[in-house]
Amino acid sequence: MKDLFYKQQGDILFKRVEDKKFNTKGMKKLETNIVAEGEATGHAHRFAEPQYQRGDVGLFSDATGRMFVVVRRQAEITHEEHGNFDLPPGNYIVDKVREKDHISDEVRRVID
Repeated sequence: MKDLFYKQQGDILFKRVEDKKFNTKGMKKLETNIVAEGEATGHAHRFAEPQYQRGDVGLFSDATGRMFVVVRRQAEITHEEHGNFDLPPGNYIVDKVREKDHISDEVRRVID
């Protein structure tokens, strides 16, 4: 069984997608380096500007609005509060972290 690779920064989760299951055909290419903006603070999860400008990363969205990232060369993700980290080359789904309240049995998004 292949290990699942993911990286988390605050409430944003980058989950690797196997190359054979990933295709950007039919997706919209997003003209931004911002992955997500914080609802409360306005801070942003973003790819470092030089890497974005060089084309080392690309952001896409499918028909449902779900975001995907293609990282061609290792790329730095920055955020004002959560610190920075490098995302290795690969294809990723961008998701929001969820939490479960076991008392009410509800699942909800974590708000950053």
